[in-house]
Amino acid sequence: MISYQHITDIYSKTFLVNFDVTFEHIKRKKIAIYGLGSNTHILTRYIKGFSIVGLLDKDKASIGKEINGYPVLSMATISTCVDAIIIVSNDSYWSIIFDRIKAVSEQFNIDVFYQDGSQPIDEVNENNIKNNPYWRVDKELLLERLSSYDIITFDLFDTLVMRKVLRPEDVFSLVEKKLFQLYKKGYEFAEIRKFAATQLDMRVGPIYSFDDIYTILVKDFKFPKGLVYLTQQLEIETELDFLTPREEILGFFNYAKEQGKTVSIVTDMYYGIEIIAQILKNNGIAEYSDIYISCETKKAKKDGVFWKYFSQIYDVNRVLHIGDDFVSDQKYPSHYGIASFAILSGYEMLKISSIKALASQVCTIEDSMLVGVLVSHLFNSPFALAHSEGKFIFRSFKTFGYVCFGPVIYRYLLWLISESKQNKTKEILFFARDGFLLKKFYTQMIDSLNIVDMPEGIYFKTSRRTVTVASIKTKGDIYKLAKLSFSGTLSQFLNKRFGINAQNDDLQNDIEINTKLDGLLINCYLEKYEEAILENSLVERCNYLSYISSLNLQAQKKVVVSDIYLNGTNQYYLSKITGKSYQGYYFCAKMGSENPYDLGEGILGIYQGRDNSLTAKNSHIMKQQLIIEAVLAAPEGMYIRCDESGEFEQAPIAQNQKNYYKKIGIHEGIEEFISDMNSLYDNPFESLVSSDLVDEVLGLFLSKKCIIHTSIKKTLYAEDAFSFVKDVSIWDD
Repeated sequence: MISYQHITDIYSKTFLVNFDVTFEHIKRKKIAIYGLGSNTHILTRYIKGFSIVGLLDKDKASIGKEINGYPVLSMATISTCVDAIIIVSNDSYWSIIFDRIKAVSEQFNIDVFYQDGSQPIDEVNENNIKNNPYWRVDKELLLERLSSYDIITFDLFDTLVMRKVLRPEDVFSLVEKKLFQLYKKGYEFAEIRKFAATQLDMRVGPIYSFDDIYTILVKDFKFPKGLVYLTQQLEIETELDFLTPREEILGFFNYAKEQGKTVSIVTDMYYGIEIIAQILKNNGIAEYSDIYISCETKKAKKDGVFWKYFSQIYDVNRVLHIGDDFVSDQKYPSHYGIASFAILSGYEMLKISSIKALASQVCTIEDSMLVGVLVSHLFNSPFALAHSEGKFIFRSFKTFGYVCFGPVIYRYLLWLISESKQNKTKEILFFARDGFLLKKFYTQMIDSLNIVDMPEGIYFKTSRRTVTVASIKTKGDIYKLAKLSFSGTLSQFLNKRFGINAQNDDLQNDIEINTKLDGLLINCYLEKYEEAILENSLVERCNYLSYISSLNLQAQKKVVVSDIYLNGTNQYYLSKITGKSYQGYYFCAKMGSENPYDLGEGILGIYQGRDNSLTAKNSHIMKQQLIIEAVLAAPEGMYIRCDESGEFEQAPIAQNQKNYYKKIGIHEGIEEFISDMNSLYDNPFESLVSSDLVDEVLGLFLSKKCIIHTSIKKTLYAEDAFSFVKDVSIWDD
């Protein structure tokens, strides 16, 4: 019998010969190979006659390492010393990888080739997206087709269920991480696991079993025999954790049963009936007529053998098959006279949608988990983009919160919790009013993850109005504060900025001003009110200090503050009032030398943009601050001042507060995202998703690539009683 190792040798030689012939015309050029998979390992070990400068990959952690003597380089490194890039990977990833490197290749005139020798075609054409015929496929059409047949078969993976990772093989990477956590060694499991399946597919076709795969791992890749059972259980456990039903297709599955149709499941899979039965049970799939699994029937859809068999035992004119794979679920059924209804997997929908750029942003397994969770939510329905020309439309408040803001809040809180534990923080002051929901989500995080000895989260009643007025001690402080942004009348400015009322007979009261333009006029106006401002400030400061004292805060180095943006005004003035320093953690911050209050290392931001700017000027989260503030707006008015009894005067509620209960769906979506992510991670602090990816995700979803329904837009306003008088709708429409 031919050995597995011999098959490996044949496979390697075939690949090398084909590569040598395919790329003969660029042998004299300097080449970079994109991909660190098994083919690249073979290529770099045996190929001769090519000038390979180095290897490229999405994983930043690989840069600086060597594979078979070739360095793994960054795109910036090879940009001026490479003539061509060859993408060596599974063909399903070719276009995604090209999207990732397209900008640099065009900038430096570097030719890009796929593994088969073809060159990429720019697929960004908006018309290609809009005119894709799949967008005309909807659930009404499927319902119509179902009514015409009385024997219905369903594919399982990517049809009835889908994974919460971007690609199926990402499950293997997660198993590798678990092995490393257990044994401090990952055994390169993800790579050898994929390669073992490839070998079996070449030898026997898609009818091999789960045990067959592990036999290869032990025999050809020296995987420890004593770890086989444990690793198999880890793989099954991980698969079960990351599978979720596609609810609409499951609805059609149940509808077909209710109509008295014969309903069966057909899957090309290496898992046996016991594991498949558990998958079905976990995802609410029951009471089917029959199930056909390739590893047990020894008949697969992929090569048509199963469909030939099926056509011999059933009247093909009565059968409709529903599945996502072009070859297995459409081409071969059609060949044997069986009607099929094609749906797309979530991943394939992403690749041809207006937000296809999301796939090219994934660089690590953690990124894949994040995007996989988002895709499983966005494209759980294969009809999610029906009649929308490939654009995702946010119609649901919950989905809007889950997809757009869940990742932002989740990643920020992981950072805040990690930093607070490391620095032995005692309390976190969540500054009002953005902190109202942040504190709620913080509590949810630590409860969900069962984290003990966490800092107490305190909703700290404050505002720029509260702390700035209470901080005024000198006339110089008055005029410094007067420079902060405001537009309105002089009397409104005096009241809102300094807390006192103008004299009724002051002829300047109704003059419209802007602090950026009318500094001299404003200063002249304020001169007559200096003493009244100082007297009021003293009263407000004493009352506010009493409130702070009532919180019984720990030593200053044990207290940190949490806020969204940007300069740290509240943090600075709170320090000025109390005489204590605080560490601030923000979504986006002006840090270091760019901070206007000279807070230095006392202010940090997590979403600074890919250029890691001290100003966060290119951060999408910074650019969308008005939307985020409107989403997180508390159901109460701005805090103005504290009285002697400790009670706070608050401004009347504005439009964001009036719409608060309409936005609860957004907040529920954020909570659900946090819950979903926590349920998938054993320890999220060891597997942090890239903050840059989170920033890019928000930028993409709030761009013109998506549509936000008017009902959602109408609930979001820009409000700032400290800087202007009227609420302003964020969207004109």
